Amino acid sequence: MDVCHYHHRLATRWNCPGCHTHFCATCVPGGDGNFPADEPRCVLCRTPLLYLPPANTKTPFWQISARFFTYPVKGQAMLLVLLGALLQGAAPDGLLGLLLNILFYAMVIRFSLHVVELLAEDNWTPPALSSVMLGQEENLFLKQIGVYVGFTALGLSAASVHPLFGLAYLAFAGLALPASIMVLAMTRSALRALNPLLLAQVMLGIGWSYLLLWLCFSVVTSGPFIVAAWLPEEQNNALFSALLGATSCYFAVVSHAMMGYVLFSRAESLGITDEPERGETLLEADYFSQQALGQSTVLIRAQRLNEAREVLNRALARQSQDLALHQRMQRLLSLLGDREAMQAHLEVYLNLLLQQGQGGKAVETLQRARQQQAELLPQDARLRHQLAEHAYRQSRHELANTLLVGLHQQAPSYPALAQAYLLLARIQAEGLGQLGNAEKLLGFVLKRAAGTSIAHEAQAFATVLAGLRRSAVAN
Repeated sequence: MDVCHYHHRLATRWNCPGCHTHFCATCVPGGDGNFPADEPRCVLCRTPLLYLPPANTKTPFWQISARFFTYPVKGQAMLLVLLGALLQGAAPDGLLGLLLNILFYAMVIRFSLHVVELLAEDNWTPPALSSVMLGQEENLFLKQIGVYVGFTALGLSAASVHPLFGLAYLAFAGLALPASIMVLAMTRSALRALNPLLLAQVMLGIGWSYLLLWLCFSVVTSGPFIVAAWLPEEQNNALFSALLGATSCYFAVVSHAMMGYVLFSRAESLGITDEPERGETLLEADYFSQQALGQSTVLIRAQRLNEAREVLNRALARQSQDLALHQRMQRLLSLLGDREAMQAHLEVYLNLLLQQGQGGKAVETLQRARQQQAELLPQDARLRHQLAEHAYRQSRHELANTLLVGLHQQAPSYPALAQAYLLLARIQAEGLGQLGNAEKLLGFVLKRAAGTSIAHEAQAFATVLAGLRRSAVAN
């Protein structure tokens, strides 16, 4: 299995005939419902991409054989089996009995061909008897009889040329019978069901498993005769006839269910389905976001950083609230070393994270950015205050302290400066053990917020700190 050039654990879904690069569905997301005309194209060389559909992963029919043998005992398939037993066991003798049997046999053929059609679409619900009896089925019974007669006539014609030709054709017809039934069920054409070239194409399209299908078909359709052979010679004629009728219907449905599922599992190779959609169609917003992320991944790995930046800028202009796009942009700006752009974008990204209730991730993002550029700090006082609160709750006291120290000089008119410095006093006292600095900060808060609840809170904390100092001196 070919793997993506950029995601080595993912299978290739697209190949570029221009630069011979393999892409996965992460690099090239979306489906035909998303792609404009002449797209998708390779982000590296702009050549139209070729789609590589996933390998057929449908379960082979012989691995789910139990489902075929239980299929006739559910829904109206069971009703058909019981009806077969009743009709065969109680049918009158003479012309009336013969007509009833012909009508019932016609219904069994129509029902069985319906089963092929439904299983070819992976629909495991048996058809309704009413739709089979009353529906316009294009004379399927007569067409199926015509196929049997046609096989015989063609065999006799071949034999008239040379006996070996006749034997060879009859051998071919016996082998091709399941293929013929499948073609008739799907095309409603007796002529196509007799076409040896089309039948050979179907058998070759299914491959070696067709031989297993033919063997199963031969064994299953012999079921009624096997059952009859087990019965004692003194059996009740009515009971024998009922049992034979039930088993004939049962095994007819089983064999046709097998053929229908084989059509489903080999639909692509047989060309009986529409061309599958390339990829998986996404919601428009999701598509543009994932497309930008995929293209930027490829361009970053190819060291085409400025092009990746253009891709992300276009996407963010359209979807400014997308956190994944902002995260990728922050990483890219770090790679570019553009400190000014990184600073400006960092504030936007951090604000967005806080607005969406992701304070913990905002703190991690800031800390990671400062590992690349140690001097990076938000300029907005409110943002610094909010980040410091989240950092304090995470016990990241050094970062929280850095965010708030000197805030009175940088933003002296910040309305919540007293609250920010009360928090800074807690950080320095509890997290950094700097009791003296904490007391000075509390003095500033008491003057700044005199007469407010903040001042009362600061006074209570100052009292606690004074008690700690006295305790430390006594010890």
